[in-house]
Amino acid sequence: MKVRRVFDGQRGVLAAIFTASIFVNLLVLTAPLYMLQLFARVMASGSIPTLIALTTGAAIALVFFFLFDMIRQRLVARLGSRLEARLSPAVLNGMISGRLPPHLRTAEPIRDIQELRGFVTSPLFLALLDAPWSLIFLLLIFLFSPVLGVVALIGLALLFSLGLISEMIARKPMEAATKQAAETNAAVAEMMQNTGLIHAMGKTAPLIARWQLKAFSALVFNTLATDRVALMTSLAKALRMGLQIAVLGVGVVLVINSQLTPGLMIASSILLGRAAAPVEQSISG
Repeated sequence: MKVRRVFDGQRGVLAAIFTASIFVNLLVLTAPLYMLQLFARVMASGSIPTLIALTTGAAIALVFFFLFDMIRQRLVARLGSRLEARLSPAVLNGMISGRLPPHLRTAEPIRDIQELRGFVTSPLFLALLDAPWSLIFLLLIFLFSPVLGVVALIGLALLFSLGLISEMIARKPMEAATKQAAETNAAVAEMMQNTGLIHAMGKTAPLIARWQLKAFSALVFNTLATDRVALMTSLAKALRMGLQIAVLGVGVVLVINSQLTPGLMIASSILLGRAAAPVEQSISG
């Protein structure tokens, strides 16, 4: 049987998505740059024409941000659809022809392909694309101020640690929930294939009770995993806001000591929020 990789034949779409991601993340710098220029040029000179020119340029940049972000999301949606359309027939053919292992000869592989499409079209996939830019934004903060850079680095390290903890504490209950859900679906499929026999033997009530037990177990494990992820997600949000406050607080001290300009202080806070966003989204995903 021919072995296929998931993204075979999708290089063009992937290249377009990565290109759009580059422009999206470059245009994210619009707000920090606008802030810097306001403090450096407009507030220092009091020039209204300069303010109008900067605002017009920022507005144009935001229009392009909207266009590239919309294009990227549409490309991601099409990538998910193309993956499902290409992989599903091959998987179904393997199921029918008997080339798959016995434990995979159910509807689960097809549902797995649908989950793959759901993952590709989810915000988590875009967060993974944006994750490398967190390092670039962190580098910019270091260029603005090494002190703020250290604060940002410690904060991102803490967020990353929360992500690892979230993965570790949610993995086992999520795996158990997935296993129980698969057994529940298999039980339903078996009962539907033997409805006449089950009814004739009077086994309907016992089989439904057994199915309810498996379904309840799946719900319990899924709820446990969701609760743990929700806890870490809330902690990540609070930590991210706390980091931005910390950057502003340290930045004020640096401004008072003439080691930093107000524009760089605010720009650093904005960049930190953007750098932390992919990590925060990854935790919730």
